[in-house]
Amino acid sequence: MRATDWVEVSAVDIVFSHEAASIIMGNDVNEKHFLIHVSIETGSLLLNLFQKQHFKRPDTFTLLVNAVTSLGGAIESIRINDMINGVFFAKIVLRRGNNLVTLDARASDAIALSVIDGVPIQAPRALLEKISWVDTQKANAHNRAKNFVL
Repeated sequence: MRATDWVEVSAVDIVFSHEAASIIMGNDVNEKHFLIHVSIETGSLLLNLFQKQHFKRPDTFTLLVNAVTSLGGAIESIRINDMINGVFFAKIVLRRGNNLVTLDARASDAIALSVIDGVPIQAPRALLEKISWVDTQKANAHNRAKNFVL
């Protein structure tokens, strides 16, 4: 894919019900949003990361970022590259010198790394056209997520 085929998105918020959680992903430029549904445990972990809560010991995601950095690499970007049967697929793009390495990942794990390391999240423009909705108000995104997870 060409660089222009990718759109930057970000995790806007997380909405919980008693059974599940939804990550609201969005793009401020064209106000498109989409949901990634996760377990309550994964949603809680991501919420802690969003709120910059610090723990005495590193969590798994912080450990991975520290390992990549210690080995002379860096996380360059996160790519949510596909959705099949409601399951999102992601790639973690690592750079070490002039070499790029791409790792397959769960979308929620890749988003966690983005939150910790501050790297951009990208999605194919064609995927966003299929799965997103235009929403000019954050409250509408929350209502859509709540209606799904309840």
